[in-house]
Amino acid sequence: MPPEDETPIEGAPEGETPESSIVAGRTHAGDIMTPGRNFSSSELYGSQRTFGAAIPDDERVFASQREPVLKWLVSYVASDIYDQGFRVVEVGREDDDALDDAVQEALLNLKAKKNLTRLTAFERRWGTSILLLAYSTTEEQVDWTTPLYTEEGKLPEGVELLQITPYPKNKVKVTHEIKDQTDLRFGLPEYYDITRGSQAIPLKVHWTRVIHDAPRLDEHPYWGLSVMDPVWDDATGWRNIRWALYQMLWRYGMGYPHFSFEGASQKDIDDWEAAGGLTDFFVRGVFLSNEKVTVKFVGLEGATVNPKDYVEMAYGSMATGSRIAQDLLKGVSAGAVTGSETNLREYAKLISNEQSDVEDVPLELIRRLMETGQVDFDYENKGFKLEWGDAFELNELDAARVHLQESMALKNETEYLSLDEVRDRAGEKPLPEGGDVVLGVERLKIGEGLNSPFKEE
Repeated sequence: MPPEDETPIEGAPEGETPESSIVAGRTHAGDIMTPGRNFSSSELYGSQRTFGAAIPDDERVFASQREPVLKWLVSYVASDIYDQGFRVVEVGREDDDALDDAVQEALLNLKAKKNLTRLTAFERRWGTSILLLAYSTTEEQVDWTTPLYTEEGKLPEGVELLQITPYPKNKVKVTHEIKDQTDLRFGLPEYYDITRGSQAIPLKVHWTRVIHDAPRLDEHPYWGLSVMDPVWDDATGWRNIRWALYQMLWRYGMGYPHFSFEGASQKDIDDWEAAGGLTDFFVRGVFLSNEKVTVKFVGLEGATVNPKDYVEMAYGSMATGSRIAQDLLKGVSAGAVTGSETNLREYAKLISNEQSDVEDVPLELIRRLMETGQVDFDYENKGFKLEWGDAFELNELDAARVHLQESMALKNETEYLSLDEVRDRAGEKPLPEGGDVVLGVERLKIGEGLNSPFKEE
């Protein structure tokens, strides 16, 4: 039997007590959670975390709300797309604001900017979203399964578009596809089932009562690709790197304490720990030992892992997949004005491309308003288009330079254009008289007169 002042050690031969012992202790800090959602640390590299694995729905929502880069790609880009708004103009009459005024008033009543931004955020997260259109009706109850248009392709008299509501793909199912091979919409959805809020029974809706938003189609005819997928693995790896760095700082930022007690028995060490000897040491792990035990870390001994290369790899890959410059993903440096503006110009170009991708939805929404007569425009015989606001604004100095260059260009045009032609290009009205004069020609006449050998004439 071991002496009373010593405690048997698990794994030691019966009747023997080790001359020395070491205890790897841990403070009461609870379980460590990994970067994902409801996963323990033992599952950090499990099936849910491997590269190329399927992305679970709850993980997709969680990451797009909590991971900064994915939040940017999904929500912030959607907001930037509609931030500066757009003008609606008749083709060939771009200077006339009458159509835009009517459209903006109708869109304001539908809270279109907020709803279109949410629709685009849902689409970017899932690859597909739909906009549910609620029309006025004379019936006591709306029959959502009835086609909106008559057999002649017209709306019933007096119908108005009252409300638009965006829904993400995870709340939508396609229950029927069009089977008629002679139909131009062959293979596309005929009916949708939409889950609204906490309702158990989904709403069955005919396709004419929704606007389907899926600009990044690939092989599937109507389910698009999420902007999160190309950078998902790198965003997950980057989240794991950050988590590991935070844990390293928390665990080892002040060192890894090793308490050595000369001549102490296991019971002495246990009593010292039980008496609160570790109270003032807020660390995740400690070593308690007597003088006969040596502690050595095997592995990267004497070497410090520099996280910079891994951070740059993550940012570089995410920049490639998102088309957003690394400096913008990290946060633009206030001191690098020229580089910052270059990055912002590139980002503005990205937003411009995204606007081109999504504009089918607002164009379709506006056409629906024209169908109901809420916007008075002959859309069947006249064309209309969107003019998006510029996502990049020049600083005052660059704006002044651009204005000077434009003014010099207009001045040079007076060498071969009439004054009225130049004023028209500048958006100004014709002169009351003398507008047909070309200053360059007049200067040539004066110069030829001065150099003429018949000066009296």
